[in-house]
Amino acid sequence: MNMNKETAKRELDKELIHNRVFETPIVGMTILDMNQNVIFGNSTARNIFELERDPVGVNVREFLNEESKNLVDTVVLPALEKKGSWQGELVGNLKDGREVPLSASCVVIYDEEGGSHAILATYRDITERKQMEWALRESERRYHRLVDTAPDVIYTISWDGTLTSLNPAFEKITGWSRNEWLNKPFAELVHPDDLAKAVETFQQTMRGETPPPYELRIRTKSGDYLMGEFTSKPLIEKGEVIGGLGITRDITERKKAEEALQEAEKRYRTLFEHSPSGILLIDSKTAGIIEFNDITCSQLGYSRDEFAKLQISDFDALETPRDTKARITKILCEGKDAFETKHRTKDGKLRDILVIVQKTRISGKDIFHCIFHDITERKTAEDQLEEYSEKLEQKVQEKTKELLESHKKLVVAERLATIGEVATQVGHDLRNPLTSIKGAAYYLKMDKNIKLDKNAIKMLDTIDNSITYSDKIITDLLDFSQEIKLKPVGKIVRDIVTDAISSITVPKKVNVINSTESEPTIRADSLLIRRVLHNVFINAFDAMPDGGTLKIESKENGENVSIRICDSGVGMPKNVIEKVFTPFFTTKARGVGLGLAICKRIVEAHGGSISVESKKGKGTCVTIILPKNKR
Repeated sequence: MNMNKETAKRELDKELIHNRVFETPIVGMTILDMNQNVIFGNSTARNIFELERDPVGVNVREFLNEESKNLVDTVVLPALEKKGSWQGELVGNLKDGREVPLSASCVVIYDEEGGSHAILATYRDITERKQMEWALRESERRYHRLVDTAPDVIYTISWDGTLTSLNPAFEKITGWSRNEWLNKPFAELVHPDDLAKAVETFQQTMRGETPPPYELRIRTKSGDYLMGEFTSKPLIEKGEVIGGLGITRDITERKKAEEALQEAEKRYRTLFEHSPSGILLIDSKTAGIIEFNDITCSQLGYSRDEFAKLQISDFDALETPRDTKARITKILCEGKDAFETKHRTKDGKLRDILVIVQKTRISGKDIFHCIFHDITERKTAEDQLEEYSEKLEQKVQEKTKELLESHKKLVVAERLATIGEVATQVGHDLRNPLTSIKGAAYYLKMDKNIKLDKNAIKMLDTIDNSITYSDKIITDLLDFSQEIKLKPVGKIVRDIVTDAISSITVPKKVNVINSTESEPTIRADSLLIRRVLHNVFINAFDAMPDGGTLKIESKENGENVSIRICDSGVGMPKNVIEKVFTPFFTTKARGVGLGLAICKRIVEAHGGSISVESKKGKGTCVTIILPKNKR
């Protein structure tokens, strides 16, 4: 009687838990027995794991990835035993192999005697949160990359004037290491004569203002000063200014250039008189010549008195008076011009002239400062150089193409070498335990003293098949990473195709039509080519689950032979076709995506090519082109 009451009470407890708590739509909830087998689960739990019904009796590990299974054993269960509760993150496995991150918590449910009765697990799908965290990390990474690679100094400064951050450009421009100046006063870097301006702009920034760009001299580690162009703005947090953000560009060379220009203007008169090029000052309104140096008239064969009486149209062989007027208008608008023309000498010969014009203002008038460079010899040399350049460019393109091909091969070789090292080690580490498992399964099946029912034998067969499949994956990895060494022999294409067909089991509903020709004989590694065909045939059969036709044709084309394999299967969309030869790309539930990648390497090792044509719902054609005489 007591037993019945206790049973009734437990049933009532289950019903209350199920109706009042378990069916909450907010979180997934599951009750486990102390062996971690599922007793109950609410609808949210089923939705998270995409289950149609409660997996009662199934161990919770079946719904976790390997890492989370290990976490349950090493962390969760010890915590439940010690503290009665645990909270953290796990990763669930869905039926189709997808993973779902979970925020989970577990508590022990105790019976009336204080013994551990069951485990209540609650969890949420935190996929979106994980994606947001990843996006945030990616955004921060891009920001830091931008700052770290910027050519200008980017810095932050606190409210008390100390530097709080510096990007790598600071070290390159000043010679100081960043650690030497972080958390130190910015003012100590500034030239004493510029300190007042630095303080003024800093105070503006601390008031929340953005000062206009300004210049300060900054001390370098060598003791010299560079000229920096600064832009700064306040850093505001919660409505309060907490510091400033600044960007500094080294304009030392630009300032030197400006100073050199000023010095050049002082020396202008001397240069005007002794310049090797012709210099003219022209009135922008009348186009009349105001002043010129001796070389201007002498290079055209005129005396100073003769040249002074000329107009521009008298010696410019290309421009008409209308053209000259239009050019004047252009220079007045833009302030300068540079162009090539031809000047006629006094004896009628033509000279190539480069004209550089700068508008300037003298005594309230717009004056054109013109420099005439005689480039006749240069133009002649350019014509010759252009001819040489065309020939050189052609050679450079040829060599560049060769270098790019060599580089591409080198990159591929290095990548394959790395994959090979990893694959070899992983293959060795995996095959040892796989061999042991296979041997144990074989022993269990063959030992007559051990009685196994049909389900047990089926499970042992599954283990054996899985080990064989795992061994194939390891073999594919090794084959993909190793250098392909060909052993070419003379063989007829039709024989290679026939061998490949006979090496596989053709589905009953698939009709294979072998229309390959008996000629010619090609030199190829027949075993490797048969492997390529075998892989293509298997893919074709997989694409025709309800049966169909597989047609194989060959055709001789000059020095090559093409083999075309067409199926009447489901076909592929364009986005899949673009990736079919990409290593580790697959659309199948099983496989690592190396089959066609290995096929491509084998065909290319023969000096051939492989391509795919397909349309969704209309089948797929694979074309393999091989040279007839691979040596």
